[in-house]
Amino acid sequence: MRLPALALSAALAFAAAPAAQATVISGASEAFDAIVDLEIPALDVDVMAGPVTSVSGTAPPPYSLSDSETTGLSQDGVIFDASATATFSSAASSNVDGLAGSRTTDASGGIEDVTITFSVGPIELLRIEISQIVSSASVVGEFGSLVATGFVEPIDVVIDTFDWNPWNFQLNPTPNQVLLDNGVIQIVANEQIVSCDGPVGGTDTCSIEVNALHIIVNGAMNGNYTHGEVVIGHSFASMTAVPEAGTALLLGLGLLVLAARRRS
Repeated sequence: MRLPALALSAALAFAAAPAAQATVISGASEAFDAIVDLEIPALDVDVMAGPVTSVSGTAPPPYSLSDSETTGLSQDGVIFDASATATFSSAASSNVDGLAGSRTTDASGGIEDVTITFSVGPIELLRIEISQIVSSASVVGEFGSLVATGFVEPIDVVIDTFDWNPWNFQLNPTPNQVLLDNGVIQIVANEQIVSCDGPVGGTDTCSIEVNALHIIVNGAMNGNYTHGEVVIGHSFASMTAVPEAGTALLLGLGLLVLAARRRS
């Protein structure tokens, strides 16, 4: 038996129609420079600090947000004096506007140009310089092709002392690189948590969280139970996409054609 005329017309329309683009219906991103959450119950210590800068946005409409602050502090001590300066920054953006086509949502956050010094009078005993501890996260694409990408900028540390030659340490961390894990303290560089699903039920979602450094403490330190974490350089991005209405209609007609063929 031949295909019914309606089914045949639908098949031809499905084959001849140009590929319809999908629609990214939402995007969201956030970033902050650093947070500290530390608790030592026996000593009645409960510290929560940061972030200095933080931003977050949801699209549509498109947005571009940023925050930056350079801060410094100094402390005069009995034995030596200490000072520190750093630039804290956060940024987030998305061009999701509710229209069809590929879109991008991203974020970056962290600390840059960190300088810590210890001195006695005019004599500088120790200087520590950290170039940057910054992460970035992005999601790019459209329905069926959303891709998440995370990155941590190379970390360059210079330690200079009064009577020793400078010592330089460079780290270009791979995703989820464990720098230390002794059962009490765990330090992870370029921590990446990715969750991408679909297309299932007509929805495609993708998100990524990146922490440049994530320090977790859980155990006895100096005889006291200590629990908490430090996150430096946090970024997060996500997008959700659906097929365009025209695409869904053509797919439905194609299924009708297949059903008619099986019954013939």
